[in-house]
Amino acid sequence: MPRPASVALLATLTFGACAGQSDEATTTSPPVSEAAATATITWHDWTPAPFEQARRDGKMVLIDIGMEGCTACRWMDELTYTHPAVIERIGKHFVAVQVDGEARPDIGERYSAWAWPATIIMNPEGEQVLAIRGNKIPKNFIPILDQLIEAHRSGTLAVDGSAPATVPPNPEPAALGIRRKRVVARIDRAYDERADGWGGKQKTPLGPHLAHALLRAHARGNPLWQRRALQTLHRYAGLIDPVWGGVFVAAIGNQWNRLIPEKRIAGQAAALSGFARAHRLTGDAQWLAHAHEVDRYVRAFLLSPKGGFYTSQEDDAPDLPQDMDAARYFAELDDAGRRRYGVPPIDHAIYTDKNALAIAAYVDLFEATEDQAHLTIAVRAATVMLARQGEDGLFAQHDAEQALTDDRMRPLPGGTRHYLQPQGPMGLALLDLYRVTAEPMWLDAAQRLSTGLLALEDPEHGGWFATDDATNAELIGRRKPPESNAAAARFVFELGVYNKDQTLRERAERGLGAISAPEALDPEGKLLGETALAYEWMTTGAVEISVLGDPRDPRTQALRAAAGRTYEPRKVLHSEVAGRYPDAGRPVVYVCSDEACSRPIDDPATIPAEIVKFAANRAP
Repeated sequence: MPRPASVALLATLTFGACAGQSDEATTTSPPVSEAAATATITWHDWTPAPFEQARRDGKMVLIDIGMEGCTACRWMDELTYTHPAVIERIGKHFVAVQVDGEARPDIGERYSAWAWPATIIMNPEGEQVLAIRGNKIPKNFIPILDQLIEAHRSGTLAVDGSAPATVPPNPEPAALGIRRKRVVARIDRAYDERADGWGGKQKTPLGPHLAHALLRAHARGNPLWQRRALQTLHRYAGLIDPVWGGVFVAAIGNQWNRLIPEKRIAGQAAALSGFARAHRLTGDAQWLAHAHEVDRYVRAFLLSPKGGFYTSQEDDAPDLPQDMDAARYFAELDDAGRRRYGVPPIDHAIYTDKNALAIAAYVDLFEATEDQAHLTIAVRAATVMLARQGEDGLFAQHDAEQALTDDRMRPLPGGTRHYLQPQGPMGLALLDLYRVTAEPMWLDAAQRLSTGLLALEDPEHGGWFATDDATNAELIGRRKPPESNAAAARFVFELGVYNKDQTLRERAERGLGAISAPEALDPEGKLLGETALAYEWMTTGAVEISVLGDPRDPRTQALRAAAGRTYEPRKVLHSEVAGRYPDAGRPVVYVCSDEACSRPIDDPATIPAEIVKFAANRAP
């Protein structure tokens, strides 16, 4: 009996992620028809139509998922999908679908475990039969297509058991603290003590993981994780481009010495935030020096003139000579030398989820430096994002007009569907801005967003669905992405502290429970930083700092400034109206945990000690 196609084929696949790894160069090409030599692949958007066509015509579905700044995606697009033999086979036996995983985060998150590009094969009924990781050159891709075609013809095409799971049927019943320990144990196992950082051979800046390590060290008095966080940040510093600044997307090897010279705004945000927090924690000037190198690059290359952050920069310059690759371009050339061969292309799409991360990072940098210019960058970008907040409170993921002039591999999709992925990060960024500016507009926008999230919420079991797209649910089932749910839960929880609203905090806890069953978390591997961060917030509690007094009074301003300068990663800082606390007849500050509040504080010099006291969840 022949093995099912999905099992036989998996043995032939090699690793190749968006990090730029490739199969060997092509040496031979199978013969093709004269018509195929001039044909192209007809790519469809992810809608019900191509799946219906596949069922109607008895064809398989081939789905190409990637992102614009991905080197390996570009190789596959330019070399493999233009090869006549590949075009001929896909045209005869497949309906081809292309998805930008950043513009369609509901699809991108679902298949991100296969790295970019991910190639997903489905049978005519829409069931996954194979998932291929990374770039495949024609001589290695064509045999895979041929085996699929033969298996389909012979009726031996088997459903692949590794297909992403949909919604767990019931929420995890274990207590919050027990669930936290499980998640933390997973993320601990993913830390590489010898090479520093989370993951295997390839290491990349991971903002939530780093934030969790720093919060855990601070809130629980764990010096091990402070040491590991700082060691990992030293590695991030090694990713900085010495000419243009900014961190490269990743490195390979125990010494982080094989740089992958793509740059992405999410990586810049992770490094920027990490360096800023490390400076606040240690007072060491080296961390600010690294942060300024990242900021220098972002301002020069990824900051839109209208506000907002572009997504990424590719590695290949447009006019590189044959004897030079991207690694040599970045390693050997100065600014003039690089520009002689051209600047690698920028993806000018401005995605809400990535912008939220960058906004939060610039707030961190502002708090570390008290330089108003950094806050101005964050406010301008957030103002651009506010234009995407609909009347329902939810944020659109992108604005197609931002990238109309780019020569994109995959066009940006239209439509009015909502995605969960940008909502949590954007809500957290709004609360960050409210914390440092005391401007009610940011809190108002956050409250509208929290109400809008009800449209994505599971009223029975809690948690939030990846999208409100009903047709998508019919195709592949509804899914609650763990990391997006965790970000949404952390946002709703923090907003509940600001609003003194226990129902919001309960929604947040239910949301975490909805994605904490083993079958939901097991496939996530090391990518559980946001989930761990949410659990840390909810189990250690926020440190609420309420400032009472006329905001124009210099005494009030001095109290607020002292509270703002104190490093506390769980800090909820806001102005309080009269009524909740006794009127002291003068500007004062109250510091509170879930159990108790301080006496009224009117001396700015004593505020740091009170915050430290309540950060440890101790009554005065």
